[in-house]
Amino acid sequence: MRLYLGGYPFDDNEIQFSYNKKLILSKTNRRERMRHQMKVRGVKQRSTAADLTIALQELEFAVGQGGDLIFKDNDGNNTVHAYTESNTLNGIRAVGGVNYPPGLPGVWGARTEYVNARTYEIVFEWDTADVESNLIYWSQQIVELSSGGFDFVVQEALTGFPQQQQTAQYTKQVFQQVGRAVGFSSYPNFPGLAYPSVYLRTKQSRRTLGDPINWNVNQFTHYPISWVYHYEAPFGLALGSPATPIF
Repeated sequence: MRLYLGGYPFDDNEIQFSYNKKLILSKTNRRERMRHQMKVRGVKQRSTAADLTIALQELEFAVGQGGDLIFKDNDGNNTVHAYTESNTLNGIRAVGGVNYPPGLPGVWGARTEYVNARTYEIVFEWDTADVESNLIYWSQQIVELSSGGFDFVVQEALTGFPQQQQTAQYTKQVFQQVGRAVGFSSYPNFPGLAYPSVYLRTKQSRRTLGDPINWNVNQFTHYPISWVYHYEAPFGLALGSPATPIF
């Protein structure tokens, strides 16, 4: 049984490892990605301390380079623990590089831990996409800027207090539909209008596509959009609730 990291082969039966994974949720509690972790613990053995130093340098270089993480059986076939970087979002990385604990049971102490063997630990992590829906974040507000009531000005006087003077019995109603959404692997669709299109002021409205937020090694993710729809009407509009997206 042998573990390979890219083109680097660990020695036969040199290591033990554990594997676990954890689901990562978006801000709206939707499935977003799966985080995988493999904890490797092994003993590098050589006949002399000088040879051991060379072997450990080669190990650290290979870990720094990274690559596919493949565990093969005695016949050279891939086992269920075969992970390729091309199937990950951000590559397979060693968290903290190579670490050297005191040693495995039976080989504790400085006199045994560099004579012809050295215990080491490596933690590998990588993420894969695991989404229920491309839409992973949504937020929208309906803002009332003017209810359409009377209008007035406060006029300063030459002497005495300023005076309030009504300028209109009724004013136009003004509303804005404002929001933001994020798609995991592509831009989500913009929402429809909250009010009839006849009241939409296109020059005051805008829709924006942003750069992907996460620039992963193999795939960009988290594509943001935002919008402002500006409405004006003589009367008849009411402050409504933002539409809830269908995931």
